[in-house]
Amino acid sequence: MTPQRILREINLRMKLDHTNIIRLLGTTREFRGGSFPSFVFPWMPSGDLHCYIAYHGAGIETSIKLSLVDQVRDIASGVTYLHKLHVVHGNLESKNVLIGPENRAYLTGFSLSTDLDTSQILGTPEPGGVRFAAPECFVDEERNNSLPIINSDIYSMGCVLFHVFSGCLPWHDSKSSDIINELRQRRMPSRPGGGGIDDFLWNFITRCCSFTPRDRPSATQILEFFEHQYKPSKINISPDNLTKMLCNIPPNPTVSGGFADIRRCMLKRDGRTTQVAVKSIRPQGDVPAQKLCEGYLRELKIWARLMQENIVPLLGVARNLYSVSGCDALVCPWMENGTLAKYLSGHPTMELRQKLKLLCDVATGLRYLHSQHVVHGDLTNNNILVDVNGRAVVADFGLSFQISELTGSYPVTGAAQWMAPELVQAFKPSIHSDMYSFGSIMNYVISGELPFAHEPAVFAAFHKGKAPYTIRGNDVSQEHWKFSQRCWEPFNSDDGTSSRPSAEEACGFLRKELEFMIAIGPHLSESL
Repeated sequence: MTPQRILREINLRMKLDHTNIIRLLGTTREFRGGSFPSFVFPWMPSGDLHCYIAYHGAGIETSIKLSLVDQVRDIASGVTYLHKLHVVHGNLESKNVLIGPENRAYLTGFSLSTDLDTSQILGTPEPGGVRFAAPECFVDEERNNSLPIINSDIYSMGCVLFHVFSGCLPWHDSKSSDIINELRQRRMPSRPGGGGIDDFLWNFITRCCSFTPRDRPSATQILEFFEHQYKPSKINISPDNLTKMLCNIPPNPTVSGGFADIRRCMLKRDGRTTQVAVKSIRPQGDVPAQKLCEGYLRELKIWARLMQENIVPLLGVARNLYSVSGCDALVCPWMENGTLAKYLSGHPTMELRQKLKLLCDVATGLRYLHSQHVVHGDLTNNNILVDVNGRAVVADFGLSFQISELTGSYPVTGAAQWMAPELVQAFKPSIHSDMYSFGSIMNYVISGELPFAHEPAVFAAFHKGKAPYTIRGNDVSQEHWKFSQRCWEPFNSDDGTSSRPSAEEACGFLRKELEFMIAIGPHLSESL
């Protein structure tokens, strides 16, 4: 960043004075050797909007959904103010919206902004985050060296709305290079499933993301829409019927699990063709079809309402497709990187920072599940997948449960090496048993060693009170080892409690570890 660019950004920020624009308090040269001034802003304890959505997902609960609508109004109010001043934000995305006290939203990230009155572009006239950037940033060759346009912020605003109400990033299943190609072919992200976005809202988002800039609403119209027209409706969690949109379905399974078969095929929807996985419930010998359907309906009910970027999204269902009668096949994105086990084996020299990022993804997904009162119940290295962007996502909710429905008996997973010992003693799955499994996942990702790798009989080890790992691995730091050990603390059978950390604590711990590694630099961190 050049001194001229810094000065221009300071001048622009000093010009801005609005409730929903982060306020520049001043500058300091106390950091990074004082070569360039650092900006000083009010501290925002809730972080950015991206983190907020990762925690709350699409806001299933009415109170959270109303809070998200309030934040959208704040963002629209801030953008309206900028446009009245003839300022183009130029990099509007979820990470450039901070959440302050009382969950109010504040715009930040003005390094690519443009003051149209002075024709001053703070940065090069290139798009910000590709997932939120308007198509004209890539497809209009004549505008490469011209000023950005206000309408481009509106497209980005539409993508922010997509993220807020679906719980998933726009183009979450695509690489940056593929996104640009899709935009050049005049395609927008497919409508997300799960019911977070109703027809009325989706039509408005589509207007914001129009490929003709002049057809997009103004920031003032967006603000008016959320102040007077849009009211959060009751979420419809009925999954889409995708049967007629599936093609090239193989007769034989691509992958088979204990209870289901997975087939990789193509989904043609919204002008796009994408790879998907179709999960069909397989007959289980003498197990009555009705009992299998009960388990399927429970998985469908839970999975359909989960909308968060570290959870594999349920795209819809397919009827009469290699499944037990009465059980529709479940359709989700195909994960080319496969399971966590496959991904790690394919990247034996992965840096610790990337390993911690994967663990932070898993912990964030688990925290979201627990915030929705869902117990996963079967967290293993094969029930965590890695998407096309290297993000870990939690999958397979066949043994998951709503905490309020934990009555009766439940099947014990066959992956005994990952499960908490109390489950063998007929205790029901809980957030505590999920965290036991997470401790094993954490040590496995960092060390590369499977839990109970040297125990010929896992159940016997359980009864002897042995932990999944008894010796700290060479690549496991003392702090990471201590946290994993906390996850394996005993379960109190008398009152059903445990001193194991929560998923919230796991997220906080891993985030601090990542921030520390970024601060000290990649070379030094890898030597620790």
